[in-house]
Amino acid sequence: MYAGVSQFDKPIIPQHKPLLPAIKQTEIQANTLAEIKIIFNHPLANIQLGYFFTQIKNSIVFYDEYFFSLYSGDISSADLKDSKLQGVNLNFKFNVWKININSNSSIYFSKKDFGNFNYDVYKLPEYSSTGGIYFIDTLFNNNLKLKAGLNYSYVGSRGFYRTDFERLISSNHEFIIETADVHPPFVFPTFSPSFQVDFFLAGKIQNSATVYFIFENLLNAKYFIVPYYPKQARGIRFGVAWNFLD
Repeated sequence: MYAGVSQFDKPIIPQHKPLLPAIKQTEIQANTLAEIKIIFNHPLANIQLGYFFTQIKNSIVFYDEYFFSLYSGDISSADLKDSKLQGVNLNFKFNVWKININSNSSIYFSKKDFGNFNYDVYKLPEYSSTGGIYFIDTLFNNNLKLKAGLNYSYVGSRGFYRTDFERLISSNHEFIIETADVHPPFVFPTFSPSFQVDFFLAGKIQNSATVYFIFENLLNAKYFIVPYYPKQARGIRFGVAWNFLD
């Protein structure tokens, strides 16, 4: 079993201070992090189950203005809020014969009412999970080290958010509606869960050449992780790396 707590303070980033009210530009962010984890080790398996908690006092939150039915798309101001993130993480690895199975999954305990602004500063999905199943072996009189299998990525539903790439401001911001006379009403979408599966094969020949083949997004899922950058459509990548000299 493992348990740990950390507390520290840090100043507000100078580039963000002009967006804050003058009275709050001297505030300090107080951070508290805690984690407790149960670990099980066995020659055939490694399992880790943990609870994590993060709290930031005076976390900076950015605002977009939506004024008289006109949305400028600019981040015009900021404020300080107390933010909290907590959840459960399960990480396991199983080795049976020449098969390796692993997964890393998290469930986040946060508010889910995206459309009515009733959610935490952290714009995280309800859950996330990554992992895969692999065949690993050495073949042809130890001349070929082979690894082949399937990777997966599963991300739960998420609320709407936007990133200011020009000023490198994180996406944990909200909207200010300056008037109730908004027509049409601003609708905050919720993005459905997404699931992607990839097939890959990699082999190392006599410790000299590495050959790999990847069939990405087998199900041709259409989604994004970073705003405005959709995941690649179904496709194939392959290559060879050869060391001619030691």
